[in-house]
Amino acid sequence: MGILESTTPVRPWAMPYSLFLLCVGARLVGTKVALVSVGVTVSRQRTIRWLHTSAARMAHYRSYRDGASFRAMRRMGIDVSNDAVYPDVVFALEAPPVTSCSSGCVGVGLMEFRGDNDDRARADELRRAYVATMKQFVRWLVDNGRTVRLFIGDQQDEAMLAEVSQCVGSRSPPPVLVEPAATLEDLMRQMAAADIVVGTRYHNVLCALRVGKPTLSVGYAVKHHELMVGMGLGEFSLDARRTGFDALVERFTELECRSGGLDERVMARDRAYAAQLDDQFVRLFATLLDHDQARER
Repeated sequence: MGILESTTPVRPWAMPYSLFLLCVGARLVGTKVALVSVGVTVSRQRTIRWLHTSAARMAHYRSYRDGASFRAMRRMGIDVSNDAVYPDVVFALEAPPVTSCSSGCVGVGLMEFRGDNDDRARADELRRAYVATMKQFVRWLVDNGRTVRLFIGDQQDEAMLAEVSQCVGSRSPPPVLVEPAATLEDLMRQMAAADIVVGTRYHNVLCALRVGKPTLSVGYAVKHHELMVGMGLGEFSLDARRTGFDALVERFTELECRSGGLDERVMARDRAYAAQLDDQFVRLFATLLDHDQARER
């Protein structure tokens, strides 16, 4: 995951410090550490940057889930000559069965969006604008005859989920569906029932692509755009800081019109990414285990 990122608000003593302690502890007892298909950004906070690079230097194996992460690690002074870029490991998960017939359902992945560490001064402003846009978009979907299935990716998103789910009022049958999802497998199973997914949290977008859904990303970091470009959907990558209702509807309408030809493209990339991850796991085992054990695996 994005354990070496600061694309959402993070304090040095949270994940950066925990990861650093994990790597120090592993070194002390002779246990190998692998950072596998991770996300990386160059933090402007010197303490976070030091904790991230110190942890990375102690790893026996490093790979990155996109080119931007690889370049960020190199900019921070880490020798990446033996590192590699592989897809996110979600693409190695088994995808649930996907129905081929249209359901009239649109999946919308929400996030408690407040920008990143550099946006703290305007975090409330960003949240208000994002909530207003997503409420208006969900109402528009319902008014145009769609059923909406809402997703989140973290407990901190629950307040956002409650606000948006109530925006259409009380109707029967309910046009907005909300179900808990405790795992990525649960999330993908719910997404498999939608025709199209619009998502903000990175792993909402990622899981939608893993189940082969035409996907619109309303993202908050370069990792979203890298992912979408890699899947052949770069034109459907929007910035949550700048995207209003009109732009969102315009891109959604275009995606919906072209969805019949895009799902096969997405599924082909899914298969290619899964094959690349198989190659990574062979390399990973050879690095962490001796060669005889690696061959047995």
